Amino acid sequence: MKRMSKKIWIMVFFIVIIFTNTHSMRSIAYNNVTISTAITNISWSKTDLNNPGEGYSHFNFSIDFSIRNPTLHKVTIVTPYLCNFETNMTTDFANKSLDTYNYGRGYACAIGYIDVDPGITHKKSGYYIAINETELEILPDGIYTVWMFVFRVPTVVYNETILRIENGIVDIDYGSLPSVAVGYQKSFIMFFGCVVISTLIIIRKSKK
Repeated sequence: MKRMSKKIWIMVFFIVIIFTNTHSMRSIAYNNVTISTAITNISWSKTDLNNPGEGYSHFNFSIDFSIRNPTLHKVTIVTPYLCNFETNMTTDFANKSLDTYNYGRGYACAIGYIDVDPGITHKKSGYYIAINETELEILPDGIYTVWMFVFRVPTVVYNETILRIENGIVDIDYGSLPSVAVGYQKSFIMFFGCVVISTLIIIRKSKK
């Protein structure tokens, strides 16, 4: 009986080592880990900018967003340019004569690295739009789609936030992140299942 117990504990020890090493390797290989983003709060105000010049109304957006790393370890995202999590927006105005001026982005041609802590991380961002109509005091009616992304990194999955304005009434549908706990539960279930199966095999063999 003591010999059988010793075998069981040895088996459990090796399973723990394998499980830990496998989980660590998955977190280091950023391209095997899906990082998710979702906006949690968005607000805006009119602002004064000279770019692109006269004939435009300018609005500044303040954005709170969350980043989900489903692993237990810090993940490093390798980017083809020196960049970080950024805001993007598309607009579909009710007044089809309206359009926005797209502010250009500049990226340095160098490899960049973004560290993402395990679990949920909260950050802030900003965004500007210029609408080709003067003296606008509020955002015009339409649909504004907003999301957070990392330039040319497909393993960062964004959840869109939809901002709808109709007759001046604002409705915001925020994107949501999947629960981090789900990933932990799946890993624990797999680990526990391996322990149980291995234990049953050892017990069965010991009875023969």
